[in-house]
Amino acid sequence: MSVPKRFFTPLPGTPIHQLAIKPIFDALKPREKFYAHYCARAAWHGSRIIMRQVSPESPYIFDFIMDLYHACNGKWDTLVTQCNITSEELERFLEYAAMFLCNLGNFYGEGDQKFIPNLTAETLQRLSSISKKTKESLDKIIGPLLAVPPFNLGYPGKSAQSGYYPGTELMSQKEIAHVSEAMIEHSVGPENTRVRKLIKDGKPTYHLLQASAETGVPTNGLHELANDISIVRGDHSLEMSKICSDLTRAKEYVSNSRQTQFLELYIESFSTGSLEAYQESQKAWVMDVSARVENMMGFIESYRDPAGIRSEWEAMIGISDPGETSRLKRFVESSTFIIRQLPWAVDGVNDGKGPFEKSLFEAPDFTSVHALAVCGSVVFEAANLPNFEYIRETCGFKNIVLANRLSANNNPNLPMPWVDPSELKHFRKSTHLVRFLTTAVHELVGHGTGILLSETAPGIYNFDQENPPISPLNGKAVTSHYLPGQTWTSVFGNLAGTVEECRAILVSEYLMDNKDLLCIFGYTNTSEITADDLLYTTYLNIGVDGLQALEHYNFENEAWGQVHHQAHFSIMKHLLQDGGGVIHISHDPNTSTLTVHIDRNKIISHGKPSLGGYLCRLHIWRCTADISSCKEFYEPMCAVEGIYEQWRQIVCSKPRPRWKFTQPNTFVDGETVEYGEIRYASQRAVWQMGSLTLPTKFLSIPRQCRQPRIHYQMTDTETPPLDTVFGDFVKNEEEEYDVEELAEPWHRYRTQDDPKTTDDQYVHYPIRLGEVLNERYLVEHKLGFGGGSTVWMALDLRDKKNVALKVMMTPAEWGENEIRIQDEIIKNVHDISHLVIYTATFFLPRDNGSRHRVLVYPLMGPCIDLPTLEKIPMATRMSAARQLLESIASLHQAGILHRGKQTIFYSLIIS
Repeated sequence: MSVPKRFFTPLPGTPIHQLAIKPIFDALKPREKFYAHYCARAAWHGSRIIMRQVSPESPYIFDFIMDLYHACNGKWDTLVTQCNITSEELERFLEYAAMFLCNLGNFYGEGDQKFIPNLTAETLQRLSSISKKTKESLDKIIGPLLAVPPFNLGYPGKSAQSGYYPGTELMSQKEIAHVSEAMIEHSVGPENTRVRKLIKDGKPTYHLLQASAETGVPTNGLHELANDISIVRGDHSLEMSKICSDLTRAKEYVSNSRQTQFLELYIESFSTGSLEAYQESQKAWVMDVSARVENMMGFIESYRDPAGIRSEWEAMIGISDPGETSRLKRFVESSTFIIRQLPWAVDGVNDGKGPFEKSLFEAPDFTSVHALAVCGSVVFEAANLPNFEYIRETCGFKNIVLANRLSANNNPNLPMPWVDPSELKHFRKSTHLVRFLTTAVHELVGHGTGILLSETAPGIYNFDQENPPISPLNGKAVTSHYLPGQTWTSVFGNLAGTVEECRAILVSEYLMDNKDLLCIFGYTNTSEITADDLLYTTYLNIGVDGLQALEHYNFENEAWGQVHHQAHFSIMKHLLQDGGGVIHISHDPNTSTLTVHIDRNKIISHGKPSLGGYLCRLHIWRCTADISSCKEFYEPMCAVEGIYEQWRQIVCSKPRPRWKFTQPNTFVDGETVEYGEIRYASQRAVWQMGSLTLPTKFLSIPRQCRQPRIHYQMTDTETPPLDTVFGDFVKNEEEEYDVEELAEPWHRYRTQDDPKTTDDQYVHYPIRLGEVLNERYLVEHKLGFGGGSTVWMALDLRDKKNVALKVMMTPAEWGENEIRIQDEIIKNVHDISHLVIYTATFFLPRDNGSRHRVLVYPLMGPCIDLPTLEKIPMATRMSAARQLLESIASLHQAGILHRGKQTIFYSLIIS
């Protein structure tokens, strides 16, 4: 079946979420800021590694985007005339570029489907004509850039490809297994490797490419695993060298010896390719509890390798949120009690946890962080690491949730086509809360439970081999376990990731009726959103997530693109088949609609037992290395056929916009580290944010992209000279206009208790370009100021439009008088069409207890002062004059007098 190429182009207007972190970052000590800065730089040096792991063309697509950026000096609009393309074509390219940068490759990080620009080859050729370099860059990639198939990542073939098996010679699954067997025999880990097939003298040979800064023969002397398999060090050598360099700089600013230890082991591993050093680093990292700046990086998750064993580079640098972390710690303290509620628990055995749990559950570190840098193909919500089972069992593990990523789920504009309109209000109000709670349970209890019954060494077992535990599935003693050298991933292969995620998801959903657990987070039978409300929404989510997952199933390959979505679909399918009617999907083929319905009365009686049965199966099979039973049950549960294929077609006909995340950056300025966030008011600036997060040799950071410094935060106390330019665009050393250095005269920013304040009563609120006010309005530009307020242009992140913010000075009477006057106008003036009326209002608090009233207005055009009028046609001036008189007359008729007669009080509307 041929699939139109339009299904592979990014949807325009995809959601944008800013990973805001400024207040958290500002609270760091100077030493911690430097540590975070160099760790973040090290993290981002891995961006090209990810691109290379995705597809051979991805690094060159990145080069093409960067070459275009430099060719037009970042002035994207000039490409329209210089390259003879339309504005719409330019926007389509920038949409593609932004999506590429956010996914670090030309395949979606979520779902692994390929995406291509919504442009013809001819248009791309015209776009590249701006310079010789851009033309050469495009010539390298024009074919694979637009080619479909491949449709998705997977085993290399006609319809799928994988960067883990590079080269022109395609590897079969049998050949990949052959290399894996040799690696197991020689105890060579797969996580930081790729495999290239070559033909030599008519016979296949295999190069095991090992990521390391160093090249040459491995330090242990092991060069060949077999006659046809050789280890080749130095994969991603340049990037690994840069990573090690910045980690070395980060070592100068550590807070404790544990951080020194794991950074040194990181450097050893990334330099030499030693996975043993990396595993040792994870032992030290786990012991760095309650870190103010959290650091995780390496080849971590194997989701995108079709064989399920090779891992993608991933790095996250985050700053802990003490308030949210304390609440999570209370949850951790109750974890042992919660584990006893799981379906395999047995009273009187192993302290009530049953024989399929560790005898001692060491409560792990559970931290809520705000991400400063996430270098990965997806911006994940949470992590439970390390993945090495023996480290988890002997040293423990960490749970980390990303607060500024989870906040994106609370977006009222996200489409929700599978929810009944009558339930939409309730669902929008509670679904993000359920996602936070299930994420917390998923990481701590889901991934944190279970013991792999193993022969850890010949003749040595971590369970009673003479009296094996009784399986709750059949009431008989278990007959299988892990043999020496076997791991969870080596036994379960490409099923390992999805089965483990399915198990963890099921744990979180199974426990959502636990009132004691929900009470920890403030949800009871009397809270505004009750515990029962959250339980009901959990089951609605099961249906919604299961349907939406179908978007990530590739019909041509009969393969799932992402392990979490595969798991969500299987849970929905199981509940439909085994849940006794607790869930129902209504399907109207005539209108192509699908709607999830939940029978609230059957959640406890039918839904919970069904989820528990599925969960118990997966858990026992995982603990006992029973891959055959698991495969026999799980694969049919993930099959998309019959009615499910009809549903998939409907889901794919209503594609969900993909997220784009904008991330901050940091810069060393002398003895300080400065924080920057990109201002975005259009797709071009969103792309610019994507480029900001990739500090490679191909990218320079324009000064105008940096967060402007506001002097009220500086340590010096000297008043600037009176002739200092404030609130204007000023020229930098390249004679280009830079952003405002200051927005208001110095004295206006002083707090009321500052002895240098010129007027101890009337004070303006200090605004920074790029900050988000009231969690909604992104400040972009200074419009002006008057005697009682400052006025700013801002982007309304919810409604996706620009507005004007009028920030009143203190005392509060200034704002209240303004509100009263406006309310009188609304109440008494019959026609307010020519008057500027506020649309919303909120307060900005200050440390001294005062607060500033903010009024939100529609964004207007320039005022009709003389310089403006001289550029306006006479007919437009006459129309403006008439409207001005009409508006004044309407005020007079309501008994309201407008005293301002200057032209600066009257503005034009820009259409």
